[in-house]
Amino acid sequence: MGNNVLAYTARRLIAGIPVVFVVVFLTFALVYLTPGDAATVIAGEDATQEQIEAVRVSLGLDQPFLVQFAAWGGRLLSGDLGHSLVLPMSVGDALLARAEPTIMLALFAQFIAILIAIPLGVIAGRFSGRFFDRAVNMFAVAGIAVPTFVIGIGLIMLFSITLAIAPTGGYATLSEGLPATLGSLLLPAIALGVAQAAFMVRITRTSMHAVFRSDFVRAATMRGFSQQRLVFRHVIRPGLGPTISAIGISFATLISGSIVVEIVFNLPGLGRLLITAVQNRDIPVLQGLLLVITLCYVLINIITDVIQAIVNPRIAL
Repeated sequence: MGNNVLAYTARRLIAGIPVVFVVVFLTFALVYLTPGDAATVIAGEDATQEQIEAVRVSLGLDQPFLVQFAAWGGRLLSGDLGHSLVLPMSVGDALLARAEPTIMLALFAQFIAILIAIPLGVIAGRFSGRFFDRAVNMFAVAGIAVPTFVIGIGLIMLFSITLAIAPTGGYATLSEGLPATLGSLLLPAIALGVAQAAFMVRITRTSMHAVFRSDFVRAATMRGFSQQRLVFRHVIRPGLGPTISAIGISFATLISGSIVVEIVFNLPGLGRLLITAVQNRDIPVLQGLLLVITLCYVLINIITDVIQAIVNPRIAL
């Protein structure tokens, strides 16, 4: 990694500091302004007003907004996300207990999306306007238009109910072996991967189309370079910049946007934890989830920018 790339990475990290502060503030503010009362949920339906007020005081919910934010922010600086109001564990432990299915699903789905999108995008960009290009565009439009839960239900009906070759849901942990984990995630990963591939393939196709028609590629073609050498030495590297950005956005979306798919396939991930936290008005878990998900977006964007600078050093300048 050159000095320019290192300097660029440092600038991106420094620029991310105020973004993180804004994320922390907005996370707390959004949950604070959400309708509902955690004290009422914890005290129970039959609790008196005095009992509800006692719970509210014990949780510090009677304090002004800035006082509550300062207390929460102070705990964050020490790495403490608080304790769940419903679950018998800390917020950090609750997130760690549910993180594995979501992360494994996101990684598997991203792998499938890349496996589909990059080859299709490169070939469609090379043969722009022809039958294959039109077919790829139809796939992209269909993949974006059809909701992921519809794709998931269709996969369950075909492979689980009709053919009986895949489980309808559930999750096998990594302790049971990687093949078992991937087998349990195959259908939800395909459902999410196809949707993300539809988003990525259009960006890849547009980028590759522009590179294939650039002057330096035309010059290389006139010099008699083979198609394989032309693609791998002169097209892929300059054409992958927008695709790398799309992959970063896609992965961040998979981390936070797999809630419906987790419900369809009964996966015990962060999505189900978020639904439970909203239903039970579990404010610490809700704040912790929103904070972690948003910070993932920020971190993934920084990593994506750095990878782009490595692939194309001109970005670092």
